[in-house]
Amino acid sequence: MYSHINRYRVKNLLPLLIPTLAIIAVVVISLNNCYFWDNIRQTSVEAHWFMKNGLQGIFTLPEAGDSSLARTGYHPPLVGLMTAMLWKIFGYSLAVSHIFTGLWALGLVYFTFRITGKFLPPEIAATATAVMLLDSTILAQTAIASPDIILLTCFMAAVYAVTDRKNVLLAVALLLMVLVNGRGMISAAAIFLFSVIHRPALEGERHSWQSLAGKIIPFVPASLIIAAYYTIFIAGNGGVMPVNSAEWGEGWLPPEGLTGLLKNFAAFMLRILENGRFIIFLIAAILIFRMRWAGFTRFLADRFNRALLAGFISLATVFLLFALSTRLVISSRYYMGMMLIFTILLYRLAAGSMSIRSVRIMSLIVAVALITGNLWIYPESIAKAWDGTLAHMPFYKAREECIVWLSDEEMDVSAISAGFCLKGNQRYIDLRDRDMIIGENIQNRYFLYSNISNVDDYFAEELKDKGKWVPLKEFRNGNIFIRLYENNLYRDSE
Repeated sequence: MYSHINRYRVKNLLPLLIPTLAIIAVVVISLNNCYFWDNIRQTSVEAHWFMKNGLQGIFTLPEAGDSSLARTGYHPPLVGLMTAMLWKIFGYSLAVSHIFTGLWALGLVYFTFRITGKFLPPEIAATATAVMLLDSTILAQTAIASPDIILLTCFMAAVYAVTDRKNVLLAVALLLMVLVNGRGMISAAAIFLFSVIHRPALEGERHSWQSLAGKIIPFVPASLIIAAYYTIFIAGNGGVMPVNSAEWGEGWLPPEGLTGLLKNFAAFMLRILENGRFIIFLIAAILIFRMRWAGFTRFLADRFNRALLAGFISLATVFLLFALSTRLVISSRYYMGMMLIFTILLYRLAAGSMSIRSVRIMSLIVAVALITGNLWIYPESIAKAWDGTLAHMPFYKAREECIVWLSDEEMDVSAISAGFCLKGNQRYIDLRDRDMIIGENIQNRYFLYSNISNVDDYFAEELKDKGKWVPLKEFRNGNIFIRLYENNLYRDSE
């Protein structure tokens, strides 16, 4: 009997090998890849800032005019501090960040499975975990060594801690969440809402001021420390934005008119549904339709389902408000925790209305949709969240060829500008011991244009006008290209 139980458990655990091996493979392939997307600033630049300024840099922003080493300010400093410390211990290497993030991603597998194992039938818990973690954004964020993987792991650890009454784990997870990323505070608020609803749901605990006070205690350390951080930071700097860069302030401006509002809403919906994720909502809609109102009402009568749904709705509402009230880039990485919660709800829907065999077939369909989601490529005119898909992977080789060519041709780098992921001091992107600073002034003599950069539509169209810009060289790898253009104004003046 004991051996039979062991074989049964091993059989059900086998699907966990899929996300585990996928994460290991992604980390190994990416080991020497340079920093990418917002990770350039949030990890590398911040780590360099602390290497230069030590702990004194925690509560300071650069002086006006010093844009090469600008902190984000509104993101707490934990990731930059940890990266700087890891560099001092293990060496100044890109691999350090990739391995560190990979370990957190493996922790994500563990905590996700602890949650699914608690609230799904044992026959499908590991399968659900595998499907959930094959999401293109999770794999891509792991590939680029993103701080959002740390945030997501802590988020799932906090959900598990609430369900298993592990208050110490909850307090630690919340503290890391709020110190890793500014969105950690939003996630912590969703966890608090889930905690308030969850325990009465599963344990028959009545709502009372005393029980509420007990739930608040694990949230106190994170609340006090993050409040102290922002109080000291704002008092010393007058705000949380770098004083010298307009790009930081522009993001918080409201959308331009009704067109901007509709565009942001469309982008919000696209980020949630793209790369195969639409299939999750489609299957959920089909299951609800088949259950009809009476069946769905019974589903909602389960208080754990209501707690999960409240967490999903609260996160979705906050992110939608951001999308409709600012010009901030709407990225799919913001929604990883929200999507994991919704996928658990999907599996609870399926487990209550389908056979185990049907659930496994559903899982295969969802897994195929998510994996092939990495193949979604849009026309240049449509901005893409490249950090949310493995489709960005050819960029690293194209960039390397470009940088080597510029060096071999002894190009005047001060005359070159570029867009996102290419501009700035290349030292902070690839950790090479040299200062190679590519500007961002689009009226410079040369401009490096890539479909990765998502430049403004009007400028992308201008580059196609050979009367204004002449293409000199292209570096292409798969679906990614980088083109070097020369401004005709400079050619005509010679």
